[in-house]
Amino acid sequence: MPPTDSIINSPELSEATVDRAPTAFSDSEIDDLKGELEDLLPSQARPGPEWAYGLREGMTRYNRIEGLSLGTSGTLPLPNRFSVRVEGRIGTVDREPRAELTFYRGEPDGGWALTGYRRLDLGSDWARPLEFTRSVNNLLGGHDQGAFFDAYGGDISLVSTGRASRRTLRLFFEEHRTVSKHTDFYLQRAISPDDYMPENITALKDSVFEGEIELRGHRGVDPAGLMLSGRIVLEGGTDDLEYWRWLTSGTLSHPLPFRLVGAVEGGLGMAAADTPVQRHFYLGGPKTFRGTLTGDLTGSAFWFGRTEVANDLAAASVVVFSDFAWVGRG
Repeated sequence: MPPTDSIINSPELSEATVDRAPTAFSDSEIDDLKGELEDLLPSQARPGPEWAYGLREGMTRYNRIEGLSLGTSGTLPLPNRFSVRVEGRIGTVDREPRAELTFYRGEPDGGWALTGYRRLDLGSDWARPLEFTRSVNNLLGGHDQGAFFDAYGGDISLVSTGRASRRTLRLFFEEHRTVSKHTDFYLQRAISPDDYMPENITALKDSVFEGEIELRGHRGVDPAGLMLSGRIVLEGGTDDLEYWRWLTSGTLSHPLPFRLVGAVEGGLGMAAADTPVQRHFYLGGPKTFRGTLTGDLTGSAFWFGRTEVANDLAAASVVVFSDFAWVGRG
């Protein structure tokens, strides 16, 4: 057997030998092959600008402030996981333009973002009347109870996600302005022409520097086992408007005998007595107190509880539930 270092020190494998080795491809041919290989990469590896309009990403919505609001957005990926996103929209009834410009780094489940905006904001912690499905309900039945106000300003946010948790820190400076109802049109009014959508809240017109921390967590993802979820929100503001508020809520669900599933949910919160109306708590609707509409229960302090038992048949679900709530002054 030859010595261990015989190959390393062999004159047949010297740098001179490598220099004399013939090449099968010229430099230009190698460059051409590299280009062809890059063209074979999937599109996800070479991201380009993305556009959203129509029914994508909530670009179309309907509410009693804007009427039918149409928007579009564009996202441009940048090097080193940076991206820039711009969104613009205008309502067909109030004819007010609204826009947002966001510069962010990271992924949807974690990173930071810097945003400047003029947006139609919402006072509720549960209702989402600007989503497409809620917009359809607004257009058909006039169920728009959102507590809206205009917000001008900017924020910086940081999101961190773990295996079973999500943490959000947001700092923002903005000015709040009242927006008025501009339409009562919805299709059901053809049957009940004397019905009208409710008036909007009168927001305090002032500037505020705010901070918000939100913690979310969950345990269990199998509907056949125990599932827990909850959140805590802490928020405060200073400058022309000064206030503080907090809320917490949690849900527990677990299978029961006879192919039934039981669930309980509860929440409570409080705000300073002089908290502006746009930062009050707005309860009502299927997420907090069924049998009422969102915003029917309003105040600076609240608690609620919900219990339900349902069968686990997706085709014919029967639910027995009980909801109770209180809203008052903090």
